[in-house]
Amino acid sequence: MKKHFSSFAGTSRSTTYHGVALPRDLTVQDYATTGKARVFSEKNYNHFKAEIFPKVRETFAVCFWFGLLGAVVYMMIIILFRSRIIYLVGGDENDFQYVSSYMFWTMIAGAIPTVGNVLCGHLVRSIGASKEAGIGMSMGGILNIILDPIFMFVILPEGMEVTGAAMATLISNTTAFVYFLIYIKRRDVRPAVVGKTSKATSVWGSAAGMKAVGTGTEAGATEQSQTNDPGIINLKLPEAGAIWPVLSPVLLIGFPAALQTTLAMVSNIFVNVLIRPYGSSAVAGMGVAKKINMIAFNTCMGMTMGVLPLLGYSFGAKYISRMRSIIRYTGTVVVLFGSFCTAVFVIAAPELIRFFINEAGSIEYGTEFLRIIGFAAPMAAFSYLAYTVFQSAGMEKSAFTLSIMRKGVLDIPGMFIFRVFMGAKGVCLATPVAEVLSVFIGLFLYMSFRRRITEMDVEARNDAPREMEEGSEKDLYISFSDPSNFYPSIVSILCPSEPDPSVSV
Repeated sequence: MKKHFSSFAGTSRSTTYHGVALPRDLTVQDYATTGKARVFSEKNYNHFKAEIFPKVRETFAVCFWFGLLGAVVYMMIIILFRSRIIYLVGGDENDFQYVSSYMFWTMIAGAIPTVGNVLCGHLVRSIGASKEAGIGMSMGGILNIILDPIFMFVILPEGMEVTGAAMATLISNTTAFVYFLIYIKRRDVRPAVVGKTSKATSVWGSAAGMKAVGTGTEAGATEQSQTNDPGIINLKLPEAGAIWPVLSPVLLIGFPAALQTTLAMVSNIFVNVLIRPYGSSAVAGMGVAKKINMIAFNTCMGMTMGVLPLLGYSFGAKYISRMRSIIRYTGTVVVLFGSFCTAVFVIAAPELIRFFINEAGSIEYGTEFLRIIGFAAPMAAFSYLAYTVFQSAGMEKSAFTLSIMRKGVLDIPGMFIFRVFMGAKGVCLATPVAEVLSVFIGLFLYMSFRRRITEMDVEARNDAPREMEEGSEKDLYISFSDPSNFYPSIVSILCPSEPDPSVSV
């Protein structure tokens, strides 16, 4: 939508800034959110016991503050090397002003709100408050759509449309970030100090207390209602010596996600550099085609990331059959959606490109590019799902392998090879070819994972045979969007007793 408004600035140069400037602000967001939220979701289910509950709270605080620290570091890098980065990623004197202005408002002035918005959205979602996370992140997007034309065509004078779009983005991200800060601060309940009162820690301080909360017994409910129990949300950092043991697994699991985004950024840089000799129309057409294609890519990525907590809970609790069902259902949905997007892109490519930019050369290039890269959508959907499964199971090596093969090892050399034979079209062709090869790599890695969970399933049945109560089966379907239901539902699954009829399913 922002590109649609920007296209009215008059030339393809004002549209080119999207393809040059935007990819760079993704890497720090992914490192600051994905690994942290994923480690956190895994701990929620797999290790949610009384003796490590403080570690879960520490993880939340470390994720929050070090994510914002990453935003500050990123901001300083942009301040020091902004001009060099613009030329490095394919910018020139024609679009330098547009790119520099957009980078200032979104990556310098807006560094903390931009990263903080995504960071908090993932953290809030990872504790089960998916509705609240969705509200916050949707708020920023909707507000951005509303403010873009106001700042571009009403408030600022002609010629400053790109600056207006950047300012609208800054305000939108700041608004969403403030929403998340208020949500987190209101739920940041500190545990009572031992010696002053024992009620605030009595429920979480013992297995019996956890069972009382999880099973919904009258005594447990009464005790919980009389206390102000600390939740998972916590903004107080642990002592200096305890930070690294919490931070290291976050960085370890988050590294493949950050690497994937970094390599995608590097891939876009090579695209811009290799397309640049064909003119600004080609660069603008590629930028528009990439952004349209991102509708399919990002939607599939969002759907696969959305089931990550469920996969983590199921894997941690060794509910392998449930995990398989989630994988099958999600895979079917995302692949069908990607295939549908491919059909739309191929059939309606000229109309889609023309909606965002009305320049003949850019429309011609963009139509050709979109029809080529659009074929990558269903394959990318499968890769995103495989990547998410590996992350939820703590298979960092498999996630790392898939990341570097999909973006970096396969597509970048392919751009050079296909460009020799097909010119600008060859640069685009490298994307679907790399995605097809990545599917085979993902299938190979998934077969290894499938054998692993099969062995886990057999071992769990042999070591701890038990029939699942109907109530505990229902607990897996608990609505995690309501934080008030989150803690007792998780505890009741870990410490099953009598089914709780009061829990909403």
